[in-house]
Amino acid sequence: MFVEKLSHRCFLFLFFTFLSPAFADSNIKTNNIIFGLGYRIIEISHFEESAASSFQSLSKKNSMSVFSLKTGLEKEFFADKPLSFTAQVFGGVLYGRKKEELAVRNLDLYDKVQGQFYGLGGTLNFNMGWYKKNRAQLFGGLNFVKSKIDYKLEYQPINAVVPKFNIDYAEDGTQAFLVGGCRFFDLKQELYSIFTLEYQVASSFTFNQSAFKINDANAGSATKATVEHIPFAVTLGFGMMF
Repeated sequence: MFVEKLSHRCFLFLFFTFLSPAFADSNIKTNNIIFGLGYRIIEISHFEESAASSFQSLSKKNSMSVFSLKTGLEKEFFADKPLSFTAQVFGGVLYGRKKEELAVRNLDLYDKVQGQFYGLGGTLNFNMGWYKKNRAQLFGGLNFVKSKIDYKLEYQPINAVVPKFNIDYAEDGTQAFLVGGCRFFDLKQELYSIFTLEYQVASSFTFNQSAFKINDANAGSATKATVEHIPFAVTLGFGMMF
């Protein structure tokens, strides 16, 4: 029993000794500019139908890789403590596309996603020391995101000019994400790297058709496509402390 208690106390001593460098410096800069590259997947089911006599439905589900560029500002509170809190505001752009030749159906298709987003969030951080008195964080939190996204579909026969079909959509979205990840700070260079995994826990979207054309002429309207935002997203980035 004595040996077990002693080993437990030694473990705690070594553990907090390892952590101590992260909390010893009360002069840590707590304002950050962040930049990130994100990746997510959006699936669009194109089974539109129309009364137009020349209309040919694509009848296909497209899965698109969507990349985002993000920038923002962060403010960390209690940075010299074992637990700290970071508040952030951010914004950015996103883009994805899919070009494909459907030889069996004699169709070329081009599907594109582009838009903007902005949001705010916060994380609770667990601070640790690492390599030469630098700092590392494990964090978890919540982000709220507003987005405006345009979807553009174009398809036509392979090696032919007509008939050409264009269907456009506009989407306004509000999403809430649980976030988790890690930050690694280089206190001497005043830089850090960040890895974030996001999971969508709530969402609301308004999705409307903004254009339906056949051979570049308005053709009334068609039934709408359906869009699914895969709930997982990942972001890699870096920050500068000031």
